[in-house]
Amino acid sequence: MMHLRQSGFTLLEAVVSMVLISGAGFALFGWINSNIIALNRIQETNTRSAATQNVVEKDLKKQRATLPSNKHVGRNDPCLCGSNKKYKKCCLSL
Repeated sequence: MMHLRQSGFTLLEAVVSMVLISGAGFALFGWINSNIIALNRIQETNTRSAATQNVVEKDLKKQRATLPSNKHVGRNDPCLCGSNKKYKKCCLSL
């Protein structure tokens, strides 16, 4: 009779330890999954940022290419890029 009680207690200990291990496993899986999702969001944001930066750089190159190089522009003249700012506040600082 003593042997049955001891084996029942051992079985209960095994069940409790399996529950604890599986709970820790689920918590670890959730933590890893949330970090993977966050890394994917960061990567998508970086990709969008790089694409936006490329578009802006291309626009600036086009603006610089359209400016006539033979026309003298004074600091207080309107900027030739069409921004309605003074040249000194717009393209002179580039």
